Amino acid sequence: MIEEHYKVLKVMNDVTNRIDLDGFANMVGLNPEQTIERVKELANAGLVRKVGGGYGITDKGKAILTAIKPVSKDMVFHFYLEVNQPTGFAAAIPVAHGSPSTLNGRTSRKESSTQAD
Repeated sequence: MIEEHYKVLKVMNDVTNRIDLDGFANMVGLNPEQTIERVKELANAGLVRKVGGGYGITDKGKAILTAIKPVSKDMVFHFYLEVNQPTGFAAAIPVAHGSPSTLNGRTSRKESSTQAD
């Protein structure tokens, strides 16, 4: 899922009132044409559905949002071989985009946005 899909789902989930296309597009940071295309892609995947004259997020869309919540920038992931057997490797999101983050004497870099369709 690309970041634009995530933004559309997130805003659609958070908005409590009907909103016109221009307002919605502005909220997700896309132009109206891009927004329509992302919504159609999400509808084809079953993550949103047509509701009256607009679209609404489905239970599947809500589940996806829950599953792919962004990780806080101060979070660190430690790698383990088994329970209670750390490898000594860890990864974190760097403070500055693309800058290295050193943990346990090892350096890791922020990967570019993961895109899974």
